[in-house]
Amino acid sequence: MPDVSIIVPVYNGMPFLRDTIDALLHQTHQQFELLVLDDGSTDDSATYIGGLNDPRIRILRQSNRGLCAALNRLIAEAHGEFIMRNDQDDLSHPSRLERQLFAIRNSSYDFLFCQIEKMGSKRRWSNRDQETTVVGQTRNLISLEDGAKLHSTLLAKTSAYLRLGYRPEFYPADDWDLQLRAEEQFRIGILRETLVSYRYHANCATKPYFFRMQDRSRWAEACAIARRHGAVEPTFDQFAKSLRGQSLLRRVNRARKDLYRWLQRSGGEAWLNGSDGKAVMLLGSALAVAPERLLRRLYSAITGWGRDRRPREPRVPEDADVLGASRKK
Repeated sequence: MPDVSIIVPVYNGMPFLRDTIDALLHQTHQQFELLVLDDGSTDDSATYIGGLNDPRIRILRQSNRGLCAALNRLIAEAHGEFIMRNDQDDLSHPSRLERQLFAIRNSSYDFLFCQIEKMGSKRRWSNRDQETTVVGQTRNLISLEDGAKLHSTLLAKTSAYLRLGYRPEFYPADDWDLQLRAEEQFRIGILRETLVSYRYHANCATKPYFFRMQDRSRWAEACAIARRHGAVEPTFDQFAKSLRGQSLLRRVNRARKDLYRWLQRSGGEAWLNGSDGKAVMLLGSALAVAPERLLRRLYSAITGWGRDRRPREPRVPEDADVLGASRKK
């Protein structure tokens, strides 16, 4: 039996899929199985996957059912004691599996993330404004303060992963919903080492759904808050109705924050891919929309101020009227 099942959901993963699989096959820890699921790709992914010839690889296929269905099937098919997730366009560093496996086995964590660097076609960014790297050190995650972690960095106990699964109604914030639910039932942490390169590119699967992601993220947070207060989770319609009932000022400020996030992310992507003029335009617009946020982030990146100490303000505060008709059981 393998120590770890590495799961890779694939939908139109070319041209980056080849590098992703190659990085996984050359991990320093070799006791793993690699499960690759083709979710009805229409590009050359199916041909590439069909040509893989390695005894550690198991290939699964299905008609296109979406990311959550693909992930849930991969989790159910895993034979390893642990599951490591890797998305089709991200690169695991050679020692990633070895380092995370050692860390989770020598701790009480059930879910363990790691740090990332952001990668484009021209540049890389160490994400140094977010958290200091401390080799070999882990720390607890507090989700509503630390924010969503990239699930392409996740190593988890298979038994715990199976108990949760991804809920497709929360897509494209299904990973955030799972992280919040995991925190309520298991111990979750982060290994403070940069072991994954998160690729920024024009065909990123969730990019067209950016603003939908913000709405679904807030809903996931509202559901988490409801559970922690002993209330029934609001439906998305109930949650959306409660937001529409807020004051005009709060609604405008929420839209301003979302626009800033989109401009900041798009500007960062342009810079990573060498489009400096576009990056200046987008980041300048982000500065105009929310100067306090961009300046704070840039200052933190340059000086290290606030790293490891600055909590993220929850986007849905606990006293917000977000539970609608589901406030009581």
